Amino acid sequence: MNRRLHSGIALIAIVQLCSACAIGTSRMALEHTPFEAGVAAEPRGDISVRRFVDNRAEDRREFIGAKRNGYGMVLGHIAVPVDDTLEDILTLSFTEALRSAGYRAVIEGGEEQEIPTDFAPVLSLEGSIDKFWLDMYMATWHNVIVGIELVDDTEAVVWSTSVEGSETNVLWLGLAAEFRGVVRQALDTALAAAIAEFGSEDFVAQVESAEPLHRGVPGAQDAMVESRETDPNDGARAP
Repeated sequence: MNRRLHSGIALIAIVQLCSACAIGTSRMALEHTPFEAGVAAEPRGDISVRRFVDNRAEDRREFIGAKRNGYGMVLGHIAVPVDDTLEDILTLSFTEALRSAGYRAVIEGGEEQEIPTDFAPVLSLEGSIDKFWLDMYMATWHNVIVGIELVDDTEAVVWSTSVEGSETNVLWLGLAAEFRGVVRQALDTALAAAIAEFGSEDFVAQVESAEPLHRGVPGAQDAMVESRETDPNDGARAP
């Protein structure tokens, strides 16, 4: 029995040394679980999405994780494919989350997008990648923290929050499929939190309050101007 146990441990060590802990940079495609198609309904509003910004430490921006050997030493890193960037991947993921929440969302300057002819964004969504890192030592874990905010046409922030996601796999085999699964689950959690925020009362209220002015609802702007110019004490003044 001890011989079998030792053989199993040796096999795991070999797998770790030959795959997870290979020296150099390994590139891995990032993906989230596809969102469920909802019932078609009237869009809640139009929102433009600006390219997310990577706010992580400068020495980490090139990578999304570290590879370690059985002693915990960093021998290499994990990065996204050469033709991708973490900023572009998460910008698209959160744009899809907005759409899943019922909004028409278009990435500013993005290519190969279907833009409705009547698309008129009322607000812009911005995002900051504060944490996105996979690490391992006797387990594999991944943590995501993304700050998101809405800005109006004056660049004023009218709504903001932060969403998080994390996942841990206690079985550390160092296989590429293990890495992808942990990252996917953590990202899924963060995106689910984002969808919940996009459906919150505060978020919806900001979009609805801006929507009439951009859609040219009859009397909307006139009513706002009138409310600003009218003195509520006019009727109480003596002639």
